[in-house]
Amino acid sequence: MPDVPPGERHVNVPYTVDLEPLKLVVGQFVRVQAAAVDSLPKSFDGPNRATSAVHTFKIVSDEELLRELLRRQQEIRDAFRRAVDMQAAVRDRVRAVSDHLARGGGIDPEVRRRLNLSAKDQLSIAKQCSVTAQQVQEVLDEIVANRIGTPLQERNLAAKIIRPLEDISKKPMSDLAVSLARASKQTDVGALGEFSARRAEILNGFHSRLESIYKQMEKERSRQELVNWLKRILGDSEEVDRIIQEHLDERSGEIWDDDKPTR
Repeated sequence: MPDVPPGERHVNVPYTVDLEPLKLVVGQFVRVQAAAVDSLPKSFDGPNRATSAVHTFKIVSDEELLRELLRRQQEIRDAFRRAVDMQAAVRDRVRAVSDHLARGGGIDPEVRRRLNLSAKDQLSIAKQCSVTAQQVQEVLDEIVANRIGTPLQERNLAAKIIRPLEDISKKPMSDLAVSLARASKQTDVGALGEFSARRAEILNGFHSRLESIYKQMEKERSRQELVNWLKRILGDSEEVDRIIQEHLDERSGEIWDDDKPTR
């Protein structure tokens, strides 16, 4: 293979399959498999040959694809909702530790258990945020590749859902989880009381941010359903897309503004 250094074990080779000449129609399937051979001489029983799994793609209508994407997004939201609720539970648990110590309680086994459990749960929440960002990115990639979304929808998914999830799931959450685990070994009541009070406020901020992201996900669902409804009524054309985009651009600040109730 040209331009591949000798001994290289992992190589990415982009390849584009042009399906246009096949004149495929909705309901047909395309199966793709990759094969590779190496340069081992025949005298050494070469060359070696390897094949990938067969990947099957179904040709679907825009409406069917949109329904599938909406279904997948519902599954993503449901899983993320559980993470939001878990974040509230972690906040309340650490707040309970803070209140217990403020009332003169000691560092008993229950305090240590709550802090340890909160640390583990916080890592789980960070992981779910990262997974959710990746899943929404995959949905966005399909929307862009199939040209079935609007520029406004694409911007919102990237800037108001994916990026915030990526940012919060990295150091902020993991660092806090580490500090909670470390605090479970603390012996100074005063220091732990101050720590838990501060961390409870940070956790409250995390929860508020996740709630905001979840609400944005709900708004994007409503927006997508409106797009689908208008397309079914008016037909699917560039002119319809333009009308939909103008409608969303004009109304988004009113209907889907974070500071205003939805209608």
